[in-house]
Amino acid sequence: MAERTPAGEWELSFRLLEIAGLQLERIELPTLCRPFAERMAEATRETVTINALSGLHGVCIDKVRGNDGMQLDMRIGARGFLYCGGAGKVMLADMTKAEQQQVLDGPFTALTPKTIIDPAVLGAELGHIRARGFAIDDQEVVGGGYCIAVAILDRNGRLVGTNRGRVPIIINTGAAGTDLAISYSRAAEAAGADALMVIPPSFMPASADEILDHYVAIDRAAGLPIILQEVPQGPIPPGLAVRIADACRNVRYIKVETLPVASKVSAMADLAGDRLTIFGGAGGSYFIEELRRGALGTMPFCCQPTDFGAIWNAFRAGDERLAQQRFDRTIMAINRLAAQGGDIFHAPHKQLLVRRGAIRTAFVGSPTTTIDPVTVGEIADLLAQAVPVARRFRSFAA
Repeated sequence: MAERTPAGEWELSFRLLEIAGLQLERIELPTLCRPFAERMAEATRETVTINALSGLHGVCIDKVRGNDGMQLDMRIGARGFLYCGGAGKVMLADMTKAEQQQVLDGPFTALTPKTIIDPAVLGAELGHIRARGFAIDDQEVVGGGYCIAVAILDRNGRLVGTNRGRVPIIINTGAAGTDLAISYSRAAEAAGADALMVIPPSFMPASADEILDHYVAIDRAAGLPIILQEVPQGPIPPGLAVRIADACRNVRYIKVETLPVASKVSAMADLAGDRLTIFGGAGGSYFIEELRRGALGTMPFCCQPTDFGAIWNAFRAGDERLAQQRFDRTIMAINRLAAQGGDIFHAPHKQLLVRRGAIRTAFVGSPTTTIDPVTVGEIADLLAQAVPVARRFRSFAA
């Protein structure tokens, strides 16, 4: 809090600013905005909502109802498109060009005759919003509904209430039955997930048409992007993946995990690459082979994100030699030791997360494989090389 100057006097240190900054970050946006929203609602007699950015959607995080008889009521937690409506457009206008392009690439759904579904027109509208500092919704979401929206900026002039710096949350909501999968998907959406990953129904054999109907029902019930998870017990051939993508507006990705993964990724890229973004899987053991054959990423275990990111960056930069060296030294070293049968793979991955300070314990619940002392020592030696200095776990609530 205080430090001694070269002259021997005491003065407040910059640590005070650091602590103040941390405290400001802890203030929840709804709490901070609520008094202003109440005053606006009282002055205009209209409903005022506070929205935050979550992935490629806006989310209503608070609202104050006005006093006029007719009100457009938005449920707290409801998600909306960024390409229409005042709140969505004003947040989209503040995003980077690359982020905006993800929205401008579509798809678009015309909610009313006035919904902007032309990317060129929307791009021009975003320029107008940035120039004047606010967005107007002229019946783009609901006929007869109008609103004005302004961006809430932090002390550095950046949009607040975004999930930048936060890892997007993808929740697997696959289930043996369609109704249960829909229930899981709606719960994930209400909890703030950014996307869903859904395996096909696999408890009993299902035909291609039944699998298609399964995904169509989930797509209509939830408004989040959907990742198809193609797994050995529930394979999705490329032709079926195309049918699903064509029938479901939210299906944009597929994770390929059926062995041999490299050839499966190649076949999927050849037939469905223009409709779906393709990810590899199977623990990332064939990451580079997948990238060479059309995959744009992988969805492996969560304990080595920095290594996977470095490999991806090196590969995209054209340095496959550097990518392969990093892969062999980090990813494959862990996967090779983890692939010794049973469910032993849980142990090194969880212990690596403990060593990084991400989780408190590496306990694996029963039933599980008992690891012999030699393997325990091998895992310990490998993790010491991967993370030479262990970090202490810190609770997010602390």
